[in-house]
Amino acid sequence: MFPSTTTTVAPTSPVYQHNPYNHPTYSTQRPYVATPSYDSYSTRPTYSQSSYQATRVPGYDSRYHPEYEPRNTGVSTDRSNDQSRGQSYANGQSQYDTQNQIVEASRSHQNSQSRYGGNQYSNQHSTAQQSDYRNQPNTSQQNQYHSQSAQPSHAHNYQHYPPNRHAAVDCPVDPQQCKLPDCFCSRTGLDIPGAFDVADIPQMVLLSFNGPVNDRVINRLKAIFDGKYRNPNRCRIGGTLFANHVHNNYDQTQWLLSHGVEIGLSSMSSDNMSTAYERKWYDELNGMKAALEKFSYANRSAIAGVRAPKFESSGDSQMRTLTHLGYKYDSSLLVKDGPFWPQTLDYRAPWECESTESCVRDSHVGLWEVPVVPYHWNDKSYLKLEDMAGTMTKVEDLVKALKENFEAHEEANRAPMHIVLTAGFLNMFPDAGVINALQQFISEILKKDYVYFVSTRQAIDWISQPTRLSKLHNFRPWSCRRSTMGTIQPCENPSVCTFMNTRQGGPTPHSFKVCGSCPNVYPWLDDPTGSGIGKK
Repeated sequence: MFPSTTTTVAPTSPVYQHNPYNHPTYSTQRPYVATPSYDSYSTRPTYSQSSYQATRVPGYDSRYHPEYEPRNTGVSTDRSNDQSRGQSYANGQSQYDTQNQIVEASRSHQNSQSRYGGNQYSNQHSTAQQSDYRNQPNTSQQNQYHSQSAQPSHAHNYQHYPPNRHAAVDCPVDPQQCKLPDCFCSRTGLDIPGAFDVADIPQMVLLSFNGPVNDRVINRLKAIFDGKYRNPNRCRIGGTLFANHVHNNYDQTQWLLSHGVEIGLSSMSSDNMSTAYERKWYDELNGMKAALEKFSYANRSAIAGVRAPKFESSGDSQMRTLTHLGYKYDSSLLVKDGPFWPQTLDYRAPWECESTESCVRDSHVGLWEVPVVPYHWNDKSYLKLEDMAGTMTKVEDLVKALKENFEAHEEANRAPMHIVLTAGFLNMFPDAGVINALQQFISEILKKDYVYFVSTRQAIDWISQPTRLSKLHNFRPWSCRRSTMGTIQPCENPSVCTFMNTRQGGPTPHSFKVCGSCPNVYPWLDDPTGSGIGKK
């Protein structure tokens, strides 16, 4: 349910609550794990209520707001090794920033292999590196911090940052502390899951499209995902759509769903999210998910991943929201160098992020990050495919560049290769030149019996269960049945819905298509299904 709207969303069937402490495993012992507590107030860690009250802002408090209460997300987050992982928590040296003064305190290590750090309290604008804050301050210093920060300030933004955050530490040397299928990390980011030889694993290619699906791009996407291209297991190639609401035709999104394309989320509004707090992410993601369920008949429990609009990630605040809401993965980070394998954010990521705002410094247990590495052409690197293509004058150059980037992954560690599509990129060359280049590239590399075009979720399925190339024909997550969306069918007679007041500022009418009846009002963050209930 959305906190700021009167729209009622029908509850899903009861499943295991997102709070891992509700599981019977914890009936005898409740380990302290490095994620914000979701329990009732009586079981939460105690904090100075006076200082909390002094910094609360009416309408939103990250600790008490409903989005952080246990909820049925439709996604089970039960992990069999959560208990042992939580028990590895230990105290140690602590640093935290208060009123531009660094207070340091030393406490003895109880476990030199600690995978989690303690509470960190840091100035958002501090020059100290949050990634070095690993341990829990003692009670007297915690009270000192509260007394110094009792007055509201931008430096101590409690209403947006839960106080029990934990900085990520390096990937442990002991592999038993981070085991598949729930945890994977390496200190270089280059290690192959399962410790297989390169020749024994598939080369995965991740086709994805960012943005709204409309008449500008649908025919080009159909040329790729119409079933003509098949993986070595004879199943149609996969891909992922990270959907936006503005200018999106939901009947065309439904076509992609019916042809086996995974649906992920970008946002409802397409706003720049690089400085967004948890509440903003909550509204955007839940709004977009509700719209896809209503207008494209998407199964909301099957929506597993997120990519920030234009890769403008807000780092830890985004990852916290994804973890709280039960998402499986994020793919918002543009990183340097590579090729890197995806890994969970339990530990410090090995890659260097391109944007300071998008850097992830905290631990986010069980959340996968699928980073996007640069493209290379003529001894230069480009963060986005359209930037590289913008330097070219011939379609042949684009085909050559795609092959060279593919070979770089293939000859290194066969980490998944991203091909990120946008409307601008698909329309760069005349006469559908980009699609012709993509079709030529896809046809040529599919001649190799170890190349698979899969969705982002399918890539994580393989990493979670590393399977030798010789056994992939029986790998269930990549089966042909799993490549379709069951009973979802293409929409034959969509409705065209036109609205003068779109609540985006400006009188320009806006039209989009849905399969079925048009909503009563233009769908937006406060009413993502357009019910109009409670609206004047």
